[in-house]
Amino acid sequence: MCDNKILKGYQYAGLPLKSTFEPLRIINEIIQHSNERDKELWLIALDMSKAYDRINIYMLKKAMKRIKFPDELVNLLTELFLERKNKINKEKSELLWKTKKGHNMSEIVKIKFGNKDLIIKPADKKGSVRILGVWFNAYNRREHVIAQIREEVRNCCETMILRKKLSDKQMSFIFNVLIIPKIEYRAQMIILTEEECNSLIAPFRMLYKNKIGLARTAPNALMHTREFYNLKNFSDNQLQAKITNFIIQINDNNELGQVTRIRLYNLQELLLLVDDPLSSLTVNDIISHGFDVKNNNNSTKNLMKVPGGNVRIKDIIGERLFFKNILSLKKLNVVFLDQILTLDGKNMLIFKEVFDKKFNTFGSRNKSLIKKSWEELENRILIDSENNRKIKKEIYDKLSHGLAKNLKGMDIKPVAVDPLSWKSFVAVVGSNSKVIYGKKYNTMNGWIIMEHFEVLSN
Repeated sequence: MCDNKILKGYQYAGLPLKSTFEPLRIINEIIQHSNERDKELWLIALDMSKAYDRINIYMLKKAMKRIKFPDELVNLLTELFLERKNKINKEKSELLWKTKKGHNMSEIVKIKFGNKDLIIKPADKKGSVRILGVWFNAYNRREHVIAQIREEVRNCCETMILRKKLSDKQMSFIFNVLIIPKIEYRAQMIILTEEECNSLIAPFRMLYKNKIGLARTAPNALMHTREFYNLKNFSDNQLQAKITNFIIQINDNNELGQVTRIRLYNLQELLLLVDDPLSSLTVNDIISHGFDVKNNNNSTKNLMKVPGGNVRIKDIIGERLFFKNILSLKKLNVVFLDQILTLDGKNMLIFKEVFDKKFNTFGSRNKSLIKKSWEELENRILIDSENNRKIKKEIYDKLSHGLAKNLKGMDIKPVAVDPLSWKSFVAVVGSNSKVIYGKKYNTMNGWIIMEHFEVLSN
């Protein structure tokens, strides 16, 4: 069926090189996007009756005859599976519904399904829906999954207490081979801190220490060291699994890879990055753990490169002030320092000049919301924000000088196009290629007389 393209597209189960990995992460990315952008979310999980009760009738008959079942019994059992039809089980179908902030949720939702109405009660804000063995919450809440992991560890400990004849090696094997993979699968869509991981595994650690005759205060490293008991560390296991899954995800060439690239664009916009987010990771991110994070899609990386300046505002004002005022900078659409300076790079523009730039798409109603942030930038960039607009020397030294590097947002009309126009323009004059900004004042015998502005002294 796969070779003849009968099963294709968004079919994942049972196909070569396919698994639950792709659909689970696509669902998770959709939920993440909905929460980041405050968008409404509808995610319905339909239950198909008899979905896993199907069997090959021909093979069933062959198997029963091979073990000498009577013909009457063979006919009876095969008839149980003949002419059976699958249908949607309305009672078991579930709905994740997230509304925008300030909107109320309905207790019952009626959905048109074919020619019938499907009435579903959506999960509440704390409720979760199980899809492919993983629980999802529309608001990215983790409480339900954490409670499941805690219950799983507790059941494991209770079972081992009842079976007192288990040796320490057997307990270690059960924990490493059965419990860790199970809770890893359930927790694959959430991030747990090291403290949370230690808290969840604490009951088993106490039981294991008691089994091997160690005090409760004994270092946990004794159990996790390979030379001793080689008990898996849940925190390390989760970190390894998350990084491995992330590398697989960003290098996927199918639907998951496309969704991931869209999410990278979202992240770039969210943090006002000028490059591929994967190229902007710091030592605190996954590269610091010694893993090679590689995005093979070079065309995407090139498209994510933002031109328009050589010095980012973030590099000048620092991360704390940058992220404090990032919403205001996004409203102004300002990323580079060049965008808020005069063409010679020595003076900072006033708020009105930046607000009226063409790259600023927000109306005047937003001025009051971002003016306070602008004043903080002035205090960090200007020598004396009260008396002049000159920027600090250490900031000026970081700029590349000469021709203007950023004319984005300026209403510039080339003189050669319409020499009689009174539009503003930029010209390069003199042997030192000085850039001046002004407008045409008059014309005389084919010459253009310019009225321009120029800084005469520092």
